[in-house]
Amino acid sequence: MQNTPFFVTKLAIKTLPCVLLFSKGIAIDRLVGFQDLGTKDDFSTTKLENVLIKKGMLSKKKKEQDDEDAEYQESIRRSVRSSENLDSDSE
Repeated sequence: MQNTPFFVTKLAIKTLPCVLLFSKGIAIDRLVGFQDLGTKDDFSTTKLENVLIKKGMLSKKKKEQDDEDAEYQESIRRSVRSSENLDSDSE
């Protein structure tokens, strides 16, 4: 804040923590303090994620998409671990 007083004034930041939520370059909402996160500073990432979903900043993935992503990531891990390249340096 000391190095950028112009932004503090321009964005009307008066309390820390303050998270500004931007969409297409426009500040559309803000989280001030810890009110939306349970009034404590030891909130979980899931709690923050849920608040951002409610504010429309994140979209919730469907369960099927999560399962497909997990299967794809696992197949990548398996293929990297079990290289079939005979000229490979790994033993």
